[in-house]
Amino acid sequence: FDEVEIYPFYYNEGNVSKRDVPSNVRVMEPPIPITKFKRLFLFLLYLFTSSKTLLFIQDFLNNFKLSSMKNFKFILISFVDFLIASNSNQFKQLHSSENKIIYFYWGTNWSYTAPLLNETNKIFVRLHGGDVYLERASGYIPFRHKLYKKADVIISISKQIKAYFKNNYGEFYEKVIVSRLGTSPGKLINQKDNKKITIVTVSNVIKLKRLDLLIDAFSKINNLDISWSHFGDGPELENIKKRAQKKLPHNISYKFHGRVSKETIINYFKDNYIDCFINVSEYEGVPLSIMEAMSYGIPIIATDAGATRELVDDKNGLLLRNNFSTEELIGSIYKCSDLNWDKRRIGSINKWSKLCDASLNYSSLVDILKGKTS
Repeated sequence: FDEVEIYPFYYNEGNVSKRDVPSNVRVMEPPIPITKFKRLFLFLLYLFTSSKTLLFIQDFLNNFKLSSMKNFKFILISFVDFLIASNSNQFKQLHSSENKIIYFYWGTNWSYTAPLLNETNKIFVRLHGGDVYLERASGYIPFRHKLYKKADVIISISKQIKAYFKNNYGEFYEKVIVSRLGTSPGKLINQKDNKKITIVTVSNVIKLKRLDLLIDAFSKINNLDISWSHFGDGPELENIKKRAQKKLPHNISYKFHGRVSKETIINYFKDNYIDCFINVSEYEGVPLSIMEAMSYGIPIIATDAGATRELVDDKNGLLLRNNFSTEELIGSIYKCSDLNWDKRRIGSINKWSKLCDASLNYSSLVDILKGKTS
């Protein structure tokens, strides 16, 4: 593209790092303020002065279910974000655009404003999982029908999401194109220099990632020498640390690395022989962390959550039932010590090459945005 404008939605407090971008790319300021006080001020200001307030309330009343109130925090945050974004200078600039390609990376946040944009623009919206599955949101995500009706192309990261549209949004099914995410190539590490089983997990430390169940499984393994490294933090980190300290036997060594850069994780994959990458999350889209592990030939044990089954099979790892038992997880971990387990390393590389190569997938995405494919 000759010119690209990137509109971030918000920056996290304390996040000051910036990526280098090409000379033809401009990065705009996000509409959502960093401080909660300023967000509250703007929300209250627009709540009583903006016509956009009624748009959100009408959509909510027309589409919510009683069960949606279980997710009241998400609905309120969405309301706040929509009001601030749709009244921002950044949106006014987007709204004045004509005959542009506008690509929304997520089906929430900025995309709530998509139905308000000029009809001359071509609208693309990418969907990941949490921004499409109503079951995860207790039955309500704002502006679903209006967004899908407005979009010229709906870009799904998985076949599963496309199938979901066929069953739930049939009138928009023909708009859906599968275009996968991807990661950079890694390298296969074949030399194992000790008898330890090295296991890695990468995730936020929140309840739906179910690290407590992984610890419960580890606690019942007393005849394997296991080294477990976890990358990521979150509100449950201290509870998980205490659980590990209380329950894990001496043959299970572990380290919580906290939140680190992507480069740090990639270097760990690059510098260490890892027997297995484990993901026991209750919900997923298509996990990039699994893709990155696969690019280094690391076998995967993962739950059948989201579209994970499109990445993991018996050739590159093991797929667990989403409501797996502790015994099933223990049995899967024991398989990491089998002589045949290493064959799954080649399986991971092969699966990554077929589905997850960023250079191929993003070249295909550009063709979709330019209208070169259907």
